Amino acid sequence: MLPFAPPADPTAERPRGLGQPVLPLTGVAGWAYLKRTLASQQESYAQSSAVRRETDYFREKIGTIGSAKELVADRRLLTVALDAYGLGDEIDKRAFIEK
Repeated sequence: MLPFAPPADPTAERPRGLGQPVLPLTGVAGWAYLKRTLASQQESYAQSSAVRRETDYFREKIGTIGSAKELVADRRLLTVALDAYGLGDEIDKRAFIEK
């Protein structure tokens, strides 16, 4: 028996910030599942309404930003920018980011 139930739909939209792939199994079986479904999981995540909404907002607003202080002031823009570089966990270190 699995330690947790596999998702009903592995391509279902995940909440923002949970872009990790679905792995319903561990070990070799989990690796095989990931290899088989990773492309479709990535495509599903990229097409999710949350990702599209954030991408559209970023594209619309980033051209108006003229300084690090302005970027840090808009948490939504800052979140997208930091996540793009794998620094999403640093979101609360605003003074450091601004420097």
